[in-house]
Amino acid sequence: MAFLPHRSLSEDANPQAAASPLSWSPAELACRLAEFRGENNRLSPETRLPPRASVSPFEQLAARYGRPLKVAILSDFTRIPYANGAAFQTRFLYQELQRCGHAVTIIGPHDPEAQPHELAPGTVALPSVPMRMYPGVHLPLPLSREVFDRDRWDFDLVFGQTTTLLLEFGVWLRKVRGIPFLCVNTTHLASAYEVLLPESISHLQAVHAGLDWALRRPYQNLFKRIYNESDGLVVLSEGLRSYWRQC
Repeated sequence: MAFLPHRSLSEDANPQAAASPLSWSPAELACRLAEFRGENNRLSPETRLPPRASVSPFEQLAARYGRPLKVAILSDFTRIPYANGAAFQTRFLYQELQRCGHAVTIIGPHDPEAQPHELAPGTVALPSVPMRMYPGVHLPLPLSREVFDRDRWDFDLVFGQTTTLLLEFGVWLRKVRGIPFLCVNTTHLASAYEVLLPESISHLQAVHAGLDWALRRPYQNLFKRIYNESDGLVVLSEGLRSYWRQC
């Protein structure tokens, strides 16, 4: 796992940094965010972040604020409808945060098939539409007036564990509330669209060339802009790290 701190993804990476990328977990990344912003040095010795090895990253976060944190996870799934890596990652992050005593809120698309026992307490389900070509997936539509009521959202940290435009909501919270926002990318966008193509045309080079121009490049540029407006990007492999550095 690697972390791309807040900077332009189009900038050339430092060769030394590329040779030894940061390999913290999302929890430790959030904790170190205070250090990247220079906040730790301004804290008193009593409230300063303890040494890395002394306590777990989530415990360090609690020490930074002097209380358990209020954390939001923006997710493509509010439950685990089937064996899906992104859904499991969200669930494990949620469970670890809760284990350390933090208050965690899952924010994602409304799933009409979800049963109450499948949802985490306090889950915020946004209006959504089903993605017909991908059963079990619903696209969130965070467009209603109450979603953009800034006083409704009171978090210390937001994780963007999503590949939808729900990330824009995290960017908005960062701008209007100053809430640190960490994005998590798990998808190689250059190849993701291929699974949506009908088999009858998936072998046609002209189709791929057209989609590259009309879909992949604009979509890639959109996400590059969103990631650059966050506090950092977590990627799950060296390949994804190189991909976003070179975009």
